[in-house]
Amino acid sequence: MELLDLSLDTLIIILSYCRIQDILNLKLTCRRLNQIILYSLPNSLFGGLLCTGQGTKNIRDRSHVILSCMEKFRVLKNWRKGRYTEHSHFYDLRQSVATVQLEKEYVWFSREHRVFGYKRRGKTLQRNRAISIYEMSNYADVGKFIKGEKFLAAGANNGKVWVWFLDTANVTAISKEFHKNDINDIDVYDNFILSGGNDGQFGLFNVNREHLKVLLCNYGKVDNRIWSSSFNIMGDRVVLGTSSCKSVAPICIFDSNRLDSPLNIFGTFLDKGSSVLDIKFLTNSVFLTCGHDTYVRKWDLRLGDICVQSYKDPFQSTIYCMDTDYVNTLLTGTQAHGRMVLYDMRSPKYVQLYFLRSCRGKNRNSPIYSLSFDPLQIVAGTDRNLDLVDFSGYETTGKDYSSLYKKEICM
Repeated sequence: MELLDLSLDTLIIILSYCRIQDILNLKLTCRRLNQIILYSLPNSLFGGLLCTGQGTKNIRDRSHVILSCMEKFRVLKNWRKGRYTEHSHFYDLRQSVATVQLEKEYVWFSREHRVFGYKRRGKTLQRNRAISIYEMSNYADVGKFIKGEKFLAAGANNGKVWVWFLDTANVTAISKEFHKNDINDIDVYDNFILSGGNDGQFGLFNVNREHLKVLLCNYGKVDNRIWSSSFNIMGDRVVLGTSSCKSVAPICIFDSNRLDSPLNIFGTFLDKGSSVLDIKFLTNSVFLTCGHDTYVRKWDLRLGDICVQSYKDPFQSTIYCMDTDYVNTLLTGTQAHGRMVLYDMRSPKYVQLYFLRSCRGKNRNSPIYSLSFDPLQIVAGTDRNLDLVDFSGYETTGKDYSSLYKKEICM
């Protein structure tokens, strides 16, 4: 019996044990294997691919399209070689901190006192009309926002939490003033909202849809500015990133039912001032942090104050934000020149650098304040633009900086 005499199911099982390169070589051998690899192999087989794997529900839910086997490899090569086109939207002379969130059909971003939603259309956005505009009536600027399944929540620089219900247009609930000034970060779990602010206070709010109220149900305080805050996946732990001044650790972990004292503190070995600006949970126990210490660090709640793995910025710049596909891909946004860095989390070395064209030139230098990606696009918020970086094209030349850092080491 020969290999091609086997049934389709048997061949798929055999191919699932092959390396990616072996599968690509087999595709070139005959028509039947070519058809099987193109149309019959399950997407889960390529879930570990960098950038284009689509191996988790989180990344599939925000992917504009589900890529075929060969499209995954073609687009991945664009990511690795720096082949992309850039589209800048909504230029504004006034500088502001932007937050972005990517969905399958829409892009959400904030500017000043508004949150906008625009429909995705191929390589760009349907710019002529926003599907939704959520506005703070007293013109308090949006610090951070997050769109959940039931509502969109935003923290304002006047210390209030705003909530817009998605099932009813223009229905808004506003919390009483809890923070004394800016809310720097916000997160959502079910009907609960977590906020952290400049005053060192963090609050847990319950959203009451029936009475259109946002009620403070628990709160705590650390003797430091809070830059980032996040629930874990199950919602039973709260993780705060502080400015790490005085005697406060950069990472504080609390039980979500008891916020008066921390269960644990991480990062005690870091220098003072190593602020944590962003937090992302990969699993219920494993999470990533980034900030002023110029590293992305991986932590595990079960192991205590031990950094499991770290990824250094090649230019030792502050890392403002990050995003991940929850498998192997890590993308960071840094403090200068609109620079983003791609990592494979299986290795500490970076894979590629991307510089936004909108941030080049005199007086146009900007950090990446927020970013999100799917296999075809990166959406990034700078101080004046919303930028879309598209990798779906067939460009033959690119901006390859993958060996830049290696040359600097040799010198």
